[in-house]
Amino acid sequence: MRRGAALVLVAALLAGCGGARPDTRFSPPTARPDAGEAPERVVASLTADLSADGPYRAPTAAESRRAAAAFGGLLAGARAPGGLADLGYVAGAHTDPATGRRYALLRPPAGDRRGWPSVLAYADAPPTVLVEAPHPRADLGSEVIAARLAAAAPRAMLLVAGAHRDAAGGRADVAHERGSLFHTLAARAAAARLPQVQVHGYADASLPGVDAVVSTGATVVAVTDPAPRVVAALAGTGLRVCAAWQRRCGDLEGRTNEQGRAARAAGAAFVHLELSRSVRENPARLDRVITALAPILADLRPPA
Repeated sequence: MRRGAALVLVAALLAGCGGARPDTRFSPPTARPDAGEAPERVVASLTADLSADGPYRAPTAAESRRAAAAFGGLLAGARAPGGLADLGYVAGAHTDPATGRRYALLRPPAGDRRGWPSVLAYADAPPTVLVEAPHPRADLGSEVIAARLAAAAPRAMLLVAGAHRDAAGGRADVAHERGSLFHTLAARAAAARLPQVQVHGYADASLPGVDAVVSTGATVVAVTDPAPRVVAALAGTGLRVCAAWQRRCGDLEGRTNEQGRAARAAGAAFVHLELSRSVRENPARLDRVITALAPILADLRPPA
């Protein structure tokens, strides 16, 4: 993306805009979110200080309505004034040094104590897929993996929660909280029938002998659903994959996931991806996962 296009996107961002307990021992690389940084490093920096003791508050009904309207405009490519900037969000243009691609980051200001999500976008056209990280820091490295997956799709958008899932007595577990701003934005994407891929992680002991769990939150998968392709791609890398619509996968099936429920209600594709700690901590295996899933994410589109 040219610099001018990235700056237009920044303006647009401001204007139009379950299961087993995780293994939390993780220290991602820290970096200041300045222009020219790889998106996964920017995301790691944004989430580096999240903890179960950190701050969080749910948005008011008025804040949720304002955010949903702004985000809906962004999804449609609107360029109207107002939007998430009214809620204190700030935006900046960045460059991925590995690819030269420009992207924009929309986030709460430094020191903000609401624990609200950040949004990262790669194109100045409407996105074709939303990648989500609802449990940064709590699910070992899931936010970095989500950032890498989003970077692999030409028109992806990334949604990263802004609080540890255990903050505020567990009320910050946005995957299971319909009143969270994270859910508000994801539900607005679902209403636009934007495909969503949500990344989670689990401790190996939670499901021994399985490297990944793929689900949609439903017991039946449509022919057009991307989840079977995800299973096949992961299996092709040598991972042992549990497809939740074919057999039980312990407590990792995403059946109570609120974003999945919203997507199903709207007729939007939703993939709930769980990766074991062994996969997430193995750079070579993780590289193969990203490479295998990249073409699938690049092909995803809202239904006509």
